[in-house]
Formats: sequence, C-alpha cells, structure tokens
Amino acid sequence: VHHPMPGKHTEFDRALDGLYQRLMNEGAMAVRQVEQAIEAFKALNREAAARVRKNDDAVDAEELRIEEEALRLIATHQPVARDLRRLMAMMKINTELERIADHASGLCKAVLYLDHEGDVAEPVVWQPSLLEMADRVLPRAHEALRALQRMDPDAAAVLIKGDKTLDALAKRAFEEIEKDAASGRLSPRAAMLAFRASRELERVSDLLGTICEDIIYMDTGRVIRHGGLSEGDVQAR
Repeated sequence: VHHPMPGKHTEFDRALDGLYQRLMNEGAMAVRQVEQAIEAFKALNREAAARVRKNDDAVDAEELRIEEEALRLIATHQPVARDLRRLMAMMKINTELERIADHASGLCKAVLYLDHEGDVAEPVVWQPSLLEMADRVLPRAHEALRALQRMDPDAAAVLIKGDKTLDALAKRAFEEIEKDAASGRLSPRAAMLAFRASRELERVSDLLGTICEDIIYMDTGRVIRHGGLSEGDVQAR
C-alpha cells in the first residue's frame, strides 16, 4: 500500500500522518453511517434509523477536532507547496465526510417520519430504482474510502465517471415515485419521503465524487471540478 504521507519524520510530518489517520477513521465512521442508514431504510426499521441519527453526533464532533488540528498545523508550521495542498485537501474531505454522515441521517428520516398507522391499505414498498440507488451507493462509498486510504487517483477517476449511473437512477426513481403517488399506491407522506430518500442518496453519491476529485488534487495537484475529468487529469504528480 502506497503511504500517502512520505516525509523526513519531522514533528510536522508526524502530525500530518496523525491527522491523515484521523481522517481515515472519520471516513470509516461516515461509511458505517451510510451502511446502517441504508439497512434501516430498506427494512423500514425505526429503531435502527434512530440509532444512526444518534450516532451522527460523533462524526460532527470529530469533524470539528480535525478542522481545529489542521488549522493549528497551518498556523504553527506555515506549510507550503505539497504539504499545504494536502492539508487543504484534507480539510475539504473532512467537511465532505461530515456531510455524507448528515445525508445518511437524513435518509433515516424517510423511515422515522412514515405514518406507520398507514393511510393506505398496503405497507410502504420502496421503488425498484430507489432500492437500486441504495445498493449502488454503498459499494461506491467503500471504494472511495479505499481510494483515499491508498491515495489512488486512478481509482478516484473511475469513481467520478461512475456517478452518471446514479444520476440516471435518480431520474427514474422520481418518475416511479410520481407514478405510484398518482395511482394511490403511495400515500402523499410516503411519496414525499421517497423523494427525500432519493435526494439524500444522490447527495451522498455526489459528495463521494467530490472526495475523489480531492484525492486527485492531493496526489497530482490537478483541479477537477463538476465531474470535468479528462484523460490527462491523473497523469501529473
């Protein structure tokens, strides 16, 4: 495994390595939140959904601690060039991981806010495209975390290009939810929450793509914005 923070083992190098490890731990926490949120969503498990929302506080707290440490390193060591680039990228990824956990928490609201007494004859069944979105987001989250751990810009580039599949599924989910609401198979409340779930999953996928852009920037210095990836974007170091 390529270590992303080679250095001369100065105090700053050790601090940067430590900060990177904390970022990886935060990433594991955020991905675990996504995993548990998707499980709760698919099973309509209110208790599991409530646990995910409660655990979001731990990610929030770690995000603040990582930001404070990154700012301290910038202020006390005044890094330049590659070191500054990596610190800035880590601060950005830190924020994005916290937002991913927030959207996982938001997905759980689709379960918690359902009217479980029911105003339709049948229990809620999520749309096939919505469930496929959930099934695709989770491996995408694990792959993005691995790309970050290995500092692998090529794997990151593959994930960025794969975001189009989620966009197409989100569009199909919108159409399926609209159809089910019109036919009465979904109550107005359930339809609204299904729309919300689609949006939360789409935002998780978008943020994973943004993290992959940050990986490319951290490793190569190339700036990728809004999925504008060309063949040369992972060549420079």
